[in-house]
Amino acid sequence: MRNPLLAIKFENEILELIDNRDQYTRSDLQGRVEAIVNGIMSDKRILYKKMFEESLRHNTELGYENAVEYIRAIGSYNEFEANKVIEMLDEIDELIPRAYYNEGNPNNGKRNYSIRVGRESSPVMYIVLYSWKSTDGIEQIKELEAKEHEFEKIALKIGLADEFFMSHKEGHFGYYGLEMRIWWD
Repeated sequence: MRNPLLAIKFENEILELIDNRDQYTRSDLQGRVEAIVNGIMSDKRILYKKMFEESLRHNTELGYENAVEYIRAIGSYNEFEANKVIEMLDEIDELIPRAYYNEGNPNNGKRNYSIRVGRESSPVMYIVLYSWKSTDGIEQIKELEAKEHEFEKIALKIGLADEFFMSHKEGHFGYYGLEMRIWWD
């Protein structure tokens, strides 16, 4: 879905590329598209930075790559250091198994959790994992619950977080899950 706030100023340039595509070599088109994408990403970081600066209480659910961009936009804030937080997120990501539903499922191999980044006066991050209340799903969540101290160590030592809390979640419609709250002062 297109975000009009991010895309509107690039729309004419994109449409011009489409209309005049026969005038460009493939390499030229790749370069122009890369420049447009970089411009959109730069605007996204500006948007994330503005959200962080303007709102003391918010959180935004983002995919992994966008969460990393949001973290980069924050930069540093007291003990929060973007590079350390991204390293922490990478370490946590490695401990969480990728989704597997059944052979041939297009969602196999994807991240099976959500990330919410924002502020509760200071920076906060929630990592939320849900699984269907099947034997396999509950076992996967229990295996992750058993790694609570490992997650906490990563958050506090690598991410320099001030608080780490992991809680059990009973989801709606037959889901079962965990929520990690990581906060920096």
